[in-house]
Amino acid sequence: MHKLVRAIHRHGTAMNYPLQWCTELGCGKKIHPISEGLTVTHFPYRHCIVDPCRKTRTAFPTVLLRLRSIRALHAIWALVCALLIPSSSIAAEPPTDLAHFPHPVWDAKHAPSADVFTYFYWVDDDTILFRAETGLKPRTEAERNVPRAVLYLWHLEESPKIYTDGYIGYYCAANGWVYVPKFDFDPRTGTHGRARVVVEGPLGQEQERPLPPPEPAQGTKDEVLRAIRARGGSGQDPRRIDAPDKCLPPPADPALSGQVWLSDTYRQYRIIFGLPEWAWQPGKGQVIRPLELMRSDGSGRTTLPITTAEVDPNCTQFHRFDRLFLIWDCSNAGLIVNGVPAAERWHAKHDCWPVWQVDPSTATTEKICLPYGNWVGSIIELVPTKAGLLFATLNDAAEYPNGPGAAGLYELTNGTARRILTGLIRWPTVSPSGCKVIFDYAEKQTDRFFGYPGSPTVIAINLCSPKPTTTNS
Repeated sequence: MHKLVRAIHRHGTAMNYPLQWCTELGCGKKIHPISEGLTVTHFPYRHCIVDPCRKTRTAFPTVLLRLRSIRALHAIWALVCALLIPSSSIAAEPPTDLAHFPHPVWDAKHAPSADVFTYFYWVDDDTILFRAETGLKPRTEAERNVPRAVLYLWHLEESPKIYTDGYIGYYCAANGWVYVPKFDFDPRTGTHGRARVVVEGPLGQEQERPLPPPEPAQGTKDEVLRAIRARGGSGQDPRRIDAPDKCLPPPADPALSGQVWLSDTYRQYRIIFGLPEWAWQPGKGQVIRPLELMRSDGSGRTTLPITTAEVDPNCTQFHRFDRLFLIWDCSNAGLIVNGVPAAERWHAKHDCWPVWQVDPSTATTEKICLPYGNWVGSIIELVPTKAGLLFATLNDAAEYPNGPGAAGLYELTNGTARRILTGLIRWPTVSPSGCKVIFDYAEKQTDRFFGYPGSPTVIAINLCSPKPTTTNS
């Protein structure tokens, strides 16, 4: 049995480390976990346990305990953690691994692309276009050095099929339409040029057409990037805003020139955030103002009870199944920002992180509370579905390399969060019906690391149906 270090952080989160990863140990000292693929991070602790399995030394305030029963030790610390973590926001958790998930599950059996961004586009409610490896994660140095990612078309009741290989840049799919540019490639230099041809059209009826050269950029590169951001922000990210029919680019709106704003999938409404960061007044910081909602023709302009200090435009969501905006600040909800831990920011909001649901057809707003719990401390992704509002977190993944820790998919009901699936979930993207969700999945952190057993994969689930007796995968 491997030696473990178990520590309880000052805010109550319990963590396990293999003993050989620790360079410092002791109450009031630091634990320094080191492992291939893990970011080297210092975690200050005041309560520590060394568990060599036969003899246990416990340091907790001034009490020393010597226990031979490891089960008894774990029971004591489970009770301590239960007392330290607020119980009002955490529901009891039954088995939540993938094998016990009570809904249909499909496994693509392909490792997600190693790119920073993994975009899943729903062609329709049963078909997805996504980029992934040609198999499981690399097992040898030779495999790791060979580009293997291709674009797949996945009908959920079948195995994924290669749609195209070669260099894959931006691609898109929506409402039965597919849009895949083809980029120039110079085999002598291994470099890619611009896209001159695009394959697009209804699925099964796609045709190639030439792409005209891009219009000359006006202004400096920085000014051009700012203009692109101000014309639609997160509209190109399918996690956030469902792609429009025929994958049309973000609209231009001269009336909103110089401001940050977002449009819905149908291009009927605008959420206006006002001046972007680069336009903040020197020495005065952010200009705090209320958000506004208006129709695309400029009518019905309404001030919303939300201010720019409480939200991030790039976190805004809009989906076909409910036609509602979700507006919040995902950037500051997870990691340390400007030296301030996430827990302190949540406590400053009375352990209630605000999310606003806006119905653009009626201009009504509902405020939702995302409660504080042991899921706080990493990036949090909202996953609105027809079955209710979910969220995914990667918290504790690095601290529990051989298990999920607090990472997983959570269901939010009446201010209480309940984990429904354990594991590391990234890039969750909801289907047009709101019933299905596809995501990059790993049971534990080391599944992603070269040289370790296990592999990440692409998983799809259906939250609107019970699990059948046999599931195609």
